[in-house]
Amino acid sequence: RRLREAFGDRAYLALTLRRRPNDQVRLYELANLAAAMRVPTVVTNDVLFHEPARRMMQDVVTCIRHNITIDDAGFRRERHA
Repeated sequence: RRLREAFGDRAYLALTLRRRPNDQVRLYELANLAAAMRVPTVVTNDVLFHEPARRMMQDVVTCIRHNITIDDAGFRRERHA
């Protein structure tokens, strides 16, 4: 609501397919939230880094978020990163 108030008709809610098991439910819930808040949606890619050489940086950020080591990251690493 605050974003809509701040940005007016320039606010959008981005919908991104992340290739995870709960994608359909998550996208459905986000689309309903956008409709309830009267914010238009836009479909986007999930940009994680700007060049392939930065994949390791994305893996490190994932490990920090989950408080784990690279060796323990396993399937937590972004699949298509």
